[in-house]
Parts: sequence; C-alpha cells; structure tokens
Amino acid sequence: VERLKRSLASGIAPIERYHSLVYTWDTLSGEGLAELSSLISELPGGFDVALEILWMRIALYERDKVPVPREIFVAGRSLLGRFDFADRNDNQTYHLNELIKHCLTGPDGSPVAYEMCQRVRESLARRHFADSETTSVLGILLAVQPTVTLNTLFPLGTAPDDHIYRIRYQTFGRGGLAFDNVPEQILIEWCEQDRDIRYPLMASAIFPFKLEPNTEIRHWTKVALKLLEQAPDRIKVLKRYIERFQPMGWSGSQVPPWEANVKLLDSLADCHDPNIVAFVAA
Repeated sequence: VERLKRSLASGIAPIERYHSLVYTWDTLSGEGLAELSSLISELPGGFDVALEILWMRIALYERDKVPVPREIFVAGRSLLGRFDFADRNDNQTYHLNELIKHCLTGPDGSPVAYEMCQRVRESLARRHFADSETTSVLGILLAVQPTVTLNTLFPLGTAPDDHIYRIRYQTFGRGGLAFDNVPEQILIEWCEQDRDIRYPLMASAIFPFKLEPNTEIRHWTKVALKLLEQAPDRIKVLKRYIERFQPMGWSGSQVPPWEANVKLLDSLADCHDPNIVAFVAA
C-alpha cells in the first residue's frame, strides 16, 4: 500500500494504470483498498477509476457472501461526494448506481444523497431534456433516499418547475419513470405535507397505468389509485393522468393505443366520488 501511495503522489504513472487494483481481491485488504481509492479519486480522471475499483470489490464481497467492511462504505460515500455528471457509458452508469445503492442507505448516506440531488437539479437546469445518466442516477436516489431526494428537488412551499417534465419525457418507454421507485407509503406521506401542490405534482411524475404482459389491456397502478384517493382535488390529479394517455410512438397509427388508454376511465365509472363519476361521464 505504501509503495502505491508513493506512486500516486509522484504522478508518474497514468491514472488508468491503477484500474488493475480491481484484481487485488486476495492481496489487498478492504482498508487498504479504501485508502487507495480515496487517493485515486482526488487525481484528475481518478473518479471513474476509483468507481470501478470500489464497485468490483463490493461485487466480490457479495459474490462470496462476505460482509462489506465499513471502510469500503465510507470510501464509497467519499467518492460519491465528488460526483459530477460526465459522458459515461451504460456500464459505468450501472456501476455508479450500484455504489449509490450500497453506500448511501440510511442516515450516513443522507448528506451525500443531498449533494448528488443538487447536482441533478443543476444538470436538469443545463439541458432541455434530461440525459440518460441524469435520470438513471435520479431513479436510484429516489429508491435509496426517497425523502431526501424529493425534498431537494421540490422544497416545501415552492411551486413545481419544469424539471419533472424533462425527466418524464426523457424516460418514457424505458421501463417506467424515476419517480416510480419511491415506495408508496413514503410518497403519500411526502404529498401530505403540501397537499395542494404535491399530489398533482406526483400525479404528473409517476406512470399511472401498466399493460398486462402480451396484451393491450391497461390497468391503473396501485400508487396511481392511492394518489387519486388521497388527493384534495381528485379531478386535477385525474387530468394529470389523462395527459399520459397521449401515445409517444412515432410510427403507425396512434388511434388504437389512445383508445385503449381512454378505456381506463371506464373503470372509474363506479367511483364513490360523484365528481369523478360526472367527469368520466362527460
């Protein structure tokens, strides 16, 4: 370890050379690897090298069903604190998300999750549409630290901006939205803190229906129905859902999928809320 630390301090070897540390499972302790990865991350171009090193070590611990040392989690949080968006490929983004999943859970991960969410906001502000790395990182942050992420994107008492629409249209057709990763109970509790704004906001964020496998049959999702039930203005929420009925495909007729989506409203004809029944019948 000391020899490698001296090599890093000298700056002679290209930073990419240290990628070979991913293969030191049997020769380098978790503590030593954590120390070296932190030093690597401080150098130009070192973030992605350190990312690969830590991701591989965690993956190997999981493979062998060995507890991950605390030092590795600490090093992961330290590395993620240096995160910024870059032109990473899908494989690198997957490794980044795995590190977030393992290192940012619980109270210890909240401060770094907050910092990363701030960078998500900055990334969204720079672009007309969210890129795939932004939406992917946002999705895992919403799964691992949902309350921190929601509060950072949409602080209490502030009106929503167009960030949510950039995310929505970028992720359409990629297996759901980033906001679908928020557990239902946490989502409802968060909406209850600012009901008039947050219920329609989240109605725009989630994907409200799903298709049965190998069919064209649509069903409302459980969370969509829960938001509709709890919302102070159910019509406003339902209108946000209807916005999602517009097919996003660029080929073929859009009439059949549009008609299939509209049929979802038929399932609300027996709703206990007379305002919903009247709206659906209109």
